Amino acid sequence: MVGLLRWGGLDREDAQRVQRATQVLAHRGPDSGGFWRDAHCALGFRRLKVIDLSPSGEQPMSSPDGRAQVVFNGEIYNFRELRAELEARGRVFRSRSDTEVLLHGYQEWGIEALLPRLRGMFAFALWDSAEQRLLLARDPLGVKPLYLAERGEAVIFASEPKALFATGLVEPELDPVALHEALTYRYVPPPRSGFRDVEKLPPGSLAVGEDESLLYRPWFRLLAREGRPS
Repeated sequence: MVGLLRWGGLDREDAQRVQRATQVLAHRGPDSGGFWRDAHCALGFRRLKVIDLSPSGEQPMSSPDGRAQVVFNGEIYNFRELRAELEARGRVFRSRSDTEVLLHGYQEWGIEALLPRLRGMFAFALWDSAEQRLLLARDPLGVKPLYLAERGEAVIFASEPKALFATGLVEPELDPVALHEALTYRYVPPPRSGFRDVEKLPPGSLAVGEDESLLYRPWFRLLAREGRPS
């Protein structure tokens, strides 16, 4: 997945930037591709068909009222249980995909209540056009990647750094601090990514973009149990 949000409105070239970056990720989703945009946000996706192989499972996926758009990488293991709960509350589904559960769950419960309900590996981006809000979320273990960069009034995000570079808005410059960490720990702790001015969304975190700012916060915390094992 890849996307670009420009607070002042997308310029003439932004749609082409996202489409170009989406093609760079074709190896991640060889089965099909999709693109969507409005005045401020553009989303691209390459699909590997696993659940609901029909066209109804294509992404970017829109909510029934057209207010929310989502691109989603991963798998929600308990989506059938969540779907049944949402249908009991009157939600009508158009597909058999786990992606649609994210849209209905967001509109029914809100993002803060939806995320703890999810069991799976995932990274997704959801654009709420009514609220002018971008939501980027990642699973607690960080199985699925999500990289992002801010350039002036633009936020660019993607499943791989090279998709960011393909937009032409981000340069592939090595981060010397990240190199030191990689050589020392054999690991680059988030939010560093290895590239200057490119960040990894930390596992179990939510990034909220609104009012021309992007802020991270953890939505998942591992709590230690009190007491000692007997």
